Amino acid sequence: MGEPGSAPSRFRDAFPILQARDVNGLVRFYVDAFGFEMGYRFPPEGPIEYAFLKLAPLGIGVAQGADEAPVARQPAAFELWIYADDTDSAVERVAAAGASVIEQPADKPWGERVALVADPEGNRIRIGAVSSETRA
Repeated sequence: MGEPGSAPSRFRDAFPILQARDVNGLVRFYVDAFGFEMGYRFPPEGPIEYAFLKLAPLGIGVAQGADEAPVARQPAAFELWIYADDTDSAVERVAAAGASVIEQPADKPWGERVALVADPEGNRIRIGAVSSETRA
């Protein structure tokens, strides 16, 4: 709590930070597979230790995993959700870029077509689009 009479803290933005063994490789994957853009990188030159990648209106961070705390593996603590115009073609694109397909695209009862993939570091990503039946 703040001082009496002061405005309470307000949260503004939240984004996940993916821990990676190969930050440069994972950054390349998200740029190539999904079209993320580099928003910030540290350090400015050489191997990347941290990057913020933008995909309007949000973004993700990718950071070097601490040596003393190995990168967690399955089961995943969370899944990243990314909407696409077409789930099937999006899954083909990210698989070609190095993702592993865990669940093929399928129509869901709530009106979206959804697939589950894993990036090269094992982070799980749901790719979804409004199904053609819902659009019609």
